[in-house]
Amino acid sequence: MKRFFLYALAVPGGIIGGALLGVILGIVVTTVAQTSQFEGKAGYVVFLTFMPLGAFLGLFAAPWWLAVHLKRKDAAAQPEDVMPQ
Repeated sequence: MKRFFLYALAVPGGIIGGALLGVILGIVVTTVAQTSQFEGKAGYVVFLTFMPLGAFLGLFAAPWWLAVHLKRKDAAAQPEDVMPQ
């Protein structure tokens, strides 16, 4: 049950975290590429391209990272060198 709630929290956390990272990356890219600020073009690029892509990637990345982290934790708890009889 604990893992279910961890995964249930990882999904919205990944969406929010991915969206934030997407916005930061979008601001950096539009600044480096010198995208025009006329009528908010750079803002549209950031919030209509980078933010949704970051949220979509975060949707899958956070639960995947959690699964890898929990698998390592389980593997460390169980010794592998003991052979079952």
